[in-house]
Amino acid sequence: MTGSTADGAGPAEAVVPRAQQTGAGTQTQESGREALTSRETEILEHVARALSNRQIATLLSISEGTVKRHLRNIFAKLDARSRMDAVNKAVPQPRPRAS
Repeated sequence: MTGSTADGAGPAEAVVPRAQQTGAGTQTQESGREALTSRETEILEHVARALSNRQIATLLSISEGTVKRHLRNIFAKLDARSRMDAVNKAVPQPRPRAS
């Protein structure tokens, strides 16, 4: 399936396991980076569904500027350079199979 992870979940659904954390300002155990907040994870799920900032703002009843601010925070926390890079870094990567 195109755009699916190894467990069959689409990219948007796969964002949650890796990006979901216990709260703002916490560190992830695997990388030492600051964890995403639940709102940032929610924004990233919509980004993974290819929604625009305006569409995300409308869905969440927030301003487009607030969406942009959340995205800047996400980019910084994940060391991402683009929306797609952020989604890719938040989605668990399948491990190579041993032959």
